[in-house]
Amino acid sequence: MSDIVGSSFGHVNPKRHYIFDLPDARRAAICREDFWVPHPAATYLIQKINMMLEVENKTQAPCMVCCGDGGSGKTSHVNRLKQEVKSWDKKLIFVTMHQNPNNYSLKQLILSAMGVDFSRQARAATNITPQMQAIIKRDNIKGVVIDEVHDALTLTDLQQRINLSLLKNLSGSEYGLSVFAFGIGSAQKVLRADPQLERRYAVHDIKPFSYGEEYRNFVSSYVYNLPLKYRSNIDGELLLLLHKKTHGLVDNIVKALQASAAYAVLNGDERIKKEHITNVDVLLDMFGMSMSSYD
Repeated sequence: MSDIVGSSFGHVNPKRHYIFDLPDARRAAICREDFWVPHPAATYLIQKINMMLEVENKTQAPCMVCCGDGGSGKTSHVNRLKQEVKSWDKKLIFVTMHQNPNNYSLKQLILSAMGVDFSRQARAATNITPQMQAIIKRDNIKGVVIDEVHDALTLTDLQQRINLSLLKNLSGSEYGLSVFAFGIGSAQKVLRADPQLERRYAVHDIKPFSYGEEYRNFVSSYVYNLPLKYRSNIDGELLLLLHKKTHGLVDNIVKALQASAAYAVLNGDERIKKEHITNVDVLLDMFGMSMSSYD
């Protein structure tokens, strides 16, 4: 039986069939675009955050630090949370330390996200706290999500103390905001080195996929959305090879599949093959991509 599933491309998500009408160069480019594939670990984290936001009448708002190695998918979790929260009645403020061209401090990023004027003139003219409290109440803001929080905690001792004090104040009775901080392991060490913050911050580890059913399902779901004309049978030896090459890191798995699919479109293979994964470093370099290292 042929691997081709007729003109219907039944091995590909029907919502992606329109891509087959595009030129190969465009189809290859789309193969390298990011999209979200739900999986149990990510769903569990988002559900946990939602449940934490339901808690009221706490002296200190519940907080959590979400830690993972580079490439574990922290930012993709944050981006998905941005989409999920649109349907919630509770609002979250999102800030990212890494993408900060204005070199704003953590406090300035949060004030900017809230729409608070934090210029020197504004601070001299009024107390910002009542303004923040009014915005929090008006917009039903329940928490702050900080991506790349380690960039706010690996500064000078003075700046670190300022940011740690800010994190304490945000979750205190004055503002009552839950803080969800995403970062690498060093963020957890800094946060939990402070006795007060250690008590406030639960820890959630974002781990690489182990070689098992959840990993298999993630790969299968991702490949289902790649616009390749032939079915890619990523199983057995090939599935194991992909895991070894990527160390089970979500970002690495995605990049390996993206580069392999794009190359398969351009060279006419139209399916992901063993030689693509074997030489994935070459393919990644071809498309200007790179995977995270794993120690």
